[in-house]
Amino acid sequence: MARAALDDPERFKQLFRLHHEQTLASRAVPADPFDPAGQERIEELIRQRNISENLESAMEYHPESFGSVTMLYVDCRVNDTAIKAFVDCGAQTTISTRPCRWEWGN
Repeated sequence: MARAALDDPERFKQLFRLHHEQTLASRAVPADPFDPAGQERIEELIRQRNISENLESAMEYHPESFGSVTMLYVDCRVNDTAIKAFVDCGAQTTISTRPCRWEWGN
């Protein structure tokens, strides 16, 4: 298909149309939904739709699962205690354990 796109635009159009028709045919619901083969096809279509929806949801709400995320930790000292702090510039709050708490302004 790539070669046709480069060398022969008409051939590419034909191949693309054929591919599109095959894709639509593979998604088509059977004419008789009560036929056992039709039931299997409907079940497969539902399964594929659920997979697609789960993938979309995962990419929307957990994008870090699809790539590497670099975490920034720095060595620092709070109240004369050496700790390793995690830097999250997008955080809306700061959380620390009781031994690491400090008062602002000191």
